[in-house]
Amino acid sequence: MKKEYFIEHRNNLKCRLHVNPELEVVYVIVGTLVVETEGGEKTELSGGEAMFVLPYKVHSFTPYEGVDARVLMFSENIISEFNETCKDRAFESFKFEVHDELKSFCLYALDKYKNSNDIYLVKSVFFALASAFVSQVEAVEKRSVSLGTEISRIMEYVCNNVGEQLTLTSTAKALSLSKNALERIFVEYTGTTFGKFLNNMRIEKAMTLLCTSDKTVTEIAYECGFGSLRSFNRVFVAFVGKTPTAFKKEI
Repeated sequence: MKKEYFIEHRNNLKCRLHVNPELEVVYVIVGTLVVETEGGEKTELSGGEAMFVLPYKVHSFTPYEGVDARVLMFSENIISEFNETCKDRAFESFKFEVHDELKSFCLYALDKYKNSNDIYLVKSVFFALASAFVSQVEAVEKRSVSLGTEISRIMEYVCNNVGEQLTLTSTAKALSLSKNALERIFVEYTGTTFGKFLNNMRIEKAMTLLCTSDKTVTEIAYECGFGSLRSFNRVFVAFVGKTPTAFKKEI
């Protein structure tokens, strides 16, 4: 059964450009964390502040030294009602405050969920956070979303097929785009090339698997779409500065 949510809490919360099929809520307990989204827009979160990152939206995290934060990821069956409510609305920001009572409730409910797997606890956490968000963040008139719709379609495909042998050519063909059009959209929207973004995605997935699973480095390499262990090690070192084996030993 797919996990309904998980908490990601690394000693190093730095996270490169990537997308997820889940909705993310990043909450800062102490310190400061910068969330960068499409177009290079940066949002600074301090202690007691949170932010929604919608599914298939490009984002990265850059923590200041000493930050303590939580990242909650909620799957489609949890957020479907929220998506329906918000589909015809846009928001000035996705940043909101989490007051002490809400923080205490969320931590209590998620801690109980670990021992019970009670889906209603997870839903209660999400809707409590969603209520805080919609009560604080002003809805605005929805603007044209032509480019946003196209990049969301591309990101959904890449995210769902990151473990395959994707290339610029194969992805463009699958999405009925030219290679030049796909690369242009990527650079305009993410500020980086398709190839570099794809490697970002693969390395982020690999780091998560290294932290949360008992799979071998070789198994993770192939699951993340690398054609060989050698290429996985090379790209991992280029992005992380150490081998996957060394990274796993430090967890």
